[in-house]
Amino acid sequence: MENPQHIPDQYSASTRETEAALHEEQNLEGRPYEVTAATKGVFRELLTDKTGVFGVAILAILGLAALFAPWVAPHGPTDGSLSTANRKPVWNGGTWEYMLGTDPQGYDMLSRLIYGLRTTLLVSLSVVLVAGVIGVVIGLISGYRGGRTDRWIMRWVDVQVAFPGLLIAMIMIAVIGGSKTA
Repeated sequence: MENPQHIPDQYSASTRETEAALHEEQNLEGRPYEVTAATKGVFRELLTDKTGVFGVAILAILGLAALFAPWVAPHGPTDGSLSTANRKPVWNGGTWEYMLGTDPQGYDMLSRLIYGLRTTLLVSLSVVLVAGVIGVVIGLISGYRGGRTDRWIMRWVDVQVAFPGLLIAMIMIAVIGGSKTA
């Protein structure tokens, strides 16, 4: 019969594993290890989300199409003539030369969509970048100053969150006017 002191129970095994993991982590301490550990967890978690991976794949395909538009688009965005006007799309009896058909001026719809991706992605990325920078700066000011400044900024954010974003965008477009630059 074995000595009862040498038989590992469930608690002692997990305690030993925990202590070994902590000892290993202390040996690997430092900024590169922490960044690697943090990003491994984030990317592993993102890869388990099938909807997120699908969305990223679609955005990557659209981004590549926009980046390589001159080589991907079958026609130029301004190459149109009245002789090719109002061509039907492929699923409605059209030809593969103009897969999505043409508009009344003879412009290829697929080519115009691919070139339009450039503007759409540029505006979208610019808005996200500007909003992110402004949000981080305001958050840093709020966190650093605290007190009255923090309360004022939080009430301002509460008012912004109370209104739907689409309503604010429509009001801004009505007041300012629609343009890429304004």
